[in-house]
Order: sequence, then structure tokens, then C-alpha cells
Amino acid sequence: MSRDIDIFASRASIIPQEEILSALRARGISVQWRTDPFVAAFSRRTRKRPWRASQLVLEGDEGSESTIDITNQPFDGESLSSLKETYSVEINQKALKALEDARVRYQVSAGWTSNRSRERLLINAADALSELGDGVILDNTTNRFYERAAFRSQHLAYFQKNTGRRRSHK
Repeated sequence: MSRDIDIFASRASIIPQEEILSALRARGISVQWRTDPFVAAFSRRTRKRPWRASQLVLEGDEGSESTIDITNQPFDGESLSSLKETYSVEINQKALKALEDARVRYQVSAGWTSNRSRERLLINAADALSELGDGVILDNTTNRFYERAAFRSQHLAYFQKNTGRRRSHK
């Protein structure tokens, strides 16, 4: 089981990894791009196609505690119909319009084990993909669709550059 967030982007081309990394670093998150080991095992390295599945890892993290998975796939009319049926109650008109314009579905995923650093990376990655791809966000934990501003507002604590302890003012 994992914590998943989908981003439905109207930008037709796959967002390059350099743009994603740059957007995360601009948010104060030092992160590395790592090819998903499963995908690497079945892919030829000489391919020049855009990435499909990878991992984002906080710099300096050698384990998997602060790793999230990031994937993309085309989003078409059949996918839209399925989504509309599944989320018929949750989709508002703005989200429906954004979904109708969507061309690529990104998903960021993390394990359920509580980890604030990883959750910050997950939330910021979803926000960056929404910004770069001009997309709407679906938080699969709550089954709620968000425009980017509402998503940021809902997760405000994860957008602070220093997410450590709060300082008390005397």
C-alpha cells in the first residue's frame, strides 16, 4: 500500500527531469533523480525516449526512507471516462474541465510509513508537476481534486523551506 497523488497535466510533452529537479530545488529541496530499478532492468540504456518511471531521492539519503516513485502515462478519453465514473461525486466543474484538457497523468507515490521529509518531497513534487504541466491534482488518500492553489493551501506546512521545529517568539 502506498500514498499516491495523481497530477493530470494539460502539457502534452513529458516534463523533463531537469525541469522537475530545478522546480524542487527552487522550493528548497535538495533531490536526486534515480532510475527506477525495475524499469532499468527491462530497458535499454541507449533509448532516447522520455522517462516513464523513476525515483526522487533526497540528497544524501542512501536508503529508501526518503524515496518517492514518480511515473507518467498518456491520459486519453478512455481514461477520462473511467475517472469520471469512479469519481462522479468528487469531480467539480473546474476539475472536470482540467481533466478534459489533460494529456499526461503523473503519479507520485510513497510508502505509508510516517516520514515528514518524504511527505514534504511528495507534496512538493505534486505541486511542481501541477505547476510545470498546468494540471489538476487528485489526492488518492482523500479522493479529493485540487487546483494547485487549493492544494498548496491544504498542505501549507510542507512548503516552508525550513520544516523543522517552530521557533518561539519571546
